[in-house]
Amino acid sequence: MLENMMNFQVLNSAVMFVVVLGILVFVHELGHYLAAKTVKIKVRSFSIGFGKEIFGFTRKNGERWKLSLIPLGGYVDLYGMDKDEEYVKEEKNPEVLKDAFFNKNVFARMWVIFAGPFSNILFAILTLTILFSTAGVKELATTIGEVKDGYPAAKAGIIAGDKIIEISGDKVSKWSEMVEKITSSDPNEQITLKINRNNEIIELVLPTEVMELENIYKEKK
Repeated sequence: MLENMMNFQVLNSAVMFVVVLGILVFVHELGHYLAAKTVKIKVRSFSIGFGKEIFGFTRKNGERWKLSLIPLGGYVDLYGMDKDEEYVKEEKNPEVLKDAFFNKNVFARMWVIFAGPFSNILFAILTLTILFSTAGVKELATTIGEVKDGYPAAKAGIIAGDKIIEISGDKVSKWSEMVEKITSSDPNEQITLKINRNNEIIELVLPTEVMELENIYKEKK
């Protein structure tokens, strides 16, 4: 049973790797493709993956779009990337050759090459913006999960389920804010807390104490 679960996890990880890589490759190559179109460079084929074609289709303009066997990259085959290729040497029509990669000026060629990684950068920014806008960033709330006997929180009357909303007059909504506020307080002064307990706002005074504790390295703090 355990072996089957491990095999499934390996297979699932491999599938996810191929899917994510495929998306990144598609975005990258699409950048090259669209940039080539803006400077009127002819595209022969657009492939996700290398090697033998699994399936694909040919557009009316002659471009071959395909999915290939080895899913570890991809490419956009631009017409005339190498002017010494046989099909280029054999081409006699100047109207066809004017759309070759090597016949474009250096800025056009630089733009086509740069557009691939630039597309990945834009895609990352867009994806993260959408994630942060919809899901946000997860933060621990100030709701108390457990109170240890003998500690200041228990002595103050705090119980599990209490939500701390204010510390010494300052509102808090994140656990990190609460910890920072408490640890930066004067150890010689008591801390006033406002707590939401079952939709009732109550005020408690948290006594401060200095304790000597051992960490996991047996060091006393």
